[in-house]
Amino acid sequence: MTYAAVYTFSFALMTDTGWLGVVFMIPAMIWSGVFGVGLPPVSEYMFRRSAPAKTNWILTKTFTQIVVVWSLILVVIPYLITLVEAKIGIANFVFPFQKVIAGVFFALISSVGVYSAFVMSKVGKGTPLPLDHAHDLVIKGAYSYVRNPMAVSGIGQGIAVALFLGSPLVLLYALMGSLIWQVIFRPLEEDNLRERFGEEYEDYCSKVKCWIPNLKRYKPESSAQ
Repeated sequence: MTYAAVYTFSFALMTDTGWLGVVFMIPAMIWSGVFGVGLPPVSEYMFRRSAPAKTNWILTKTFTQIVVVWSLILVVIPYLITLVEAKIGIANFVFPFQKVIAGVFFALISSVGVYSAFVMSKVGKGTPLPLDHAHDLVIKGAYSYVRNPMAVSGIGQGIAVALFLGSPLVLLYALMGSLIWQVIFRPLEEDNLRERFGEEYEDYCSKVKCWIPNLKRYKPESSAQ
C-alpha cells in the first residue's frame, strides 16, 4: 500500500495529473499503517513508562513533543492538503467571521491541550507520547472532566485549522484523525491503563466519559494521588 501511494504521489508530481488518485491513496496508506501498528507484536511495545527524571526535564520533553507534533499535523500536513485541493479544483468554503471564529476556537481548544500536557507531566510524571508515558494515573485538571482531553483538543485543533483555511479536505483529515484514535489507539491505551491501574481506572471510566466532558469534577473514592 505504501509503495502504491508513493508511486501515485510521484507520478502526480512529475506529470501534474492524477491528483485525485493521491487523495484516495494517501488515506489508504495511513489506514493500513495504523492498523499495522495496532496489531501484535507492534502494539505490545507501544507503551513504555517514562524514565524517572526531574519534573523540569519531563516538562521540557513534553513541550518539545508538542512543538514538533503540532507543527507537523497542524501546519505542514494541512498545507500540503491545500496544495492538493488546488490541483484537483476543490473549492474552499467561506462564511462570515470565518478566520476570527477559527482563531478564537483554536486558541481555546489549544489551551486545553497545553494545560492537560502540563498536568500529565507534573502529576503523572511522564509525557503524552505512548513510548514515554506517565507513571501514575492522571485524574486531575481537565482529566477530571473528560478521559482524554488531549485527544479532544487535538481533534478540535484540526477542525479549527480546517475552518481557518476553509478546506473541506483538511476538515476530512481532522475527522479521520478522530476516527483513527477512536478505533485503533483508544482501545490499546485503555487496555494498557486497565492492566496497570485495575479497579481505580475502572471506577474512573465508569464516571468520566471519553469524549463528552462532565459538568462536575470527578472525585475518586480512593486514589493514590
